[in-house]
Amino acid sequence: MIWVVQTDLDDCSPQVLGYVTERLLSVGARDAVLIPVQMKKGRPGVRLEVLVEDRLLPKVEEIILTETTALGLRRHLVERTVLE
Repeated sequence: MIWVVQTDLDDCSPQVLGYVTERLLSVGARDAVLIPVQMKKGRPGVRLEVLVEDRLLPKVEEIILTETTALGLRRHLVERTVLE
């Protein structure tokens, strides 16, 4: 099973975001991306999205919650098609 884990951040430094993205990939996340978003009251923010296998979900969530300013996470199962 593959999960997408998301959180929106508006108070996290770019240095932390770069570090966390690399850390997530190093523990086995399939993908980790940063997407610019507009937060409440027009503030700029970043959405962190991570594609992760079922077995790594607890580790990925722990990294995000302890290494960023995230207050919570969203996650959902996804289907995908992969070339051999």
